[in-house]
Amino acid sequence: MVARSKTTCELPTGLALNEAAVTLADFWHPSMGQVGCPAAPLLQAHLEKGGVPSELGTADHEDIGGALPKEPATLIATTFTMPGGEVLGLAVAAPPRWIDQARRAVHDWTAAVRTRRLFVPAVLPGCEEQRRPAPGPIPRPARNGQHTCPKLRSIDFAARAFASDGDTVLVVGPSDPSASESLGRPGTAQSWTRVPDVETARRMALPSNGAAAFVLAPCTSVRTASEILAVLRARLPRLRGMHPDQWCYRTDENLAAMAGAMAASELVLELGAGTAPQVCANQPVVNLRSWRELDAERLRQVSTVTVINAETSSPGTLSLGEVQEVLAGLGPLAVVNHRVVTETHLYLTAGASKRKRRKV
Repeated sequence: MVARSKTTCELPTGLALNEAAVTLADFWHPSMGQVGCPAAPLLQAHLEKGGVPSELGTADHEDIGGALPKEPATLIATTFTMPGGEVLGLAVAAPPRWIDQARRAVHDWTAAVRTRRLFVPAVLPGCEEQRRPAPGPIPRPARNGQHTCPKLRSIDFAARAFASDGDTVLVVGPSDPSASESLGRPGTAQSWTRVPDVETARRMALPSNGAAAFVLAPCTSVRTASEILAVLRARLPRLRGMHPDQWCYRTDENLAAMAGAMAASELVLELGAGTAPQVCANQPVVNLRSWRELDAERLRQVSTVTVINAETSSPGTLSLGEVQEVLAGLGPLAVVNHRVVTETHLYLTAGASKRKRRKV
């Protein structure tokens, strides 16, 4: 529908422009009426990158047609109809000296108008147990120097229980300063050794009696923990530890959400907020700090885009809302909030379930 409805026209205007072209955020069209141009920032950046001074503006009914100045600006505009009937467009009002550049800019971005999907990896904010997805991976926070992971209490309880049995407690997973402070407070298990990686697990001194138990450091990736535990179990046959239904899967969910969204897309827009876990991308990645970094030719070829490292407000970055609004100005946009959820429970055999019911 969008492709078939695209039309480009040139109209005289009553605007008297000297040095700069005006990229229109909305304008009045003789047959379409008022036309919105959400993608105007891309068109403006395109012109400026090509050496054409441009500013954002609007053109109403009085500006189109009517009495013309000595050197009138020409409106070059493409309009297209969205599935809901809304008319959007791309438009530049250019003085005679910039008319050719304006035509090329509108032509290039008109070719990029198409239906798209925008993947937004959705993860849990703040490592909370309540599963409320939020746009963009968010790092685990620390409040007043104390870790907020809800698993910390069960980790601390397990560590103290193992230590009271005489086991050396191994805290498996990368170091987190806020979590370390919490685990080391008075009243918690004091006899514990951190094992942050596989190399440490291979080289560390073992307890002489072989009695050791592990807990996972808060928000440790289960994949990372499994690699470390494989080494520890080979060296400590009597190793015991937290049951897997007590492990935190949030980090793995973040990584899986990121990897899944990126694998489904043809282009990744990295917005620079620094909130995403490190995931290797096989697709082109654009470090999008301004609209100048996104060119029409690249966007024309892709129908699926993923946004990472997005925040609602961060100095020097574009927000997720801005990206959604501008891309929606280039044709129908479906926003896909992609999330991964892991749920665990302790399985009871049929016999155990029957015994439990009889006991009750």
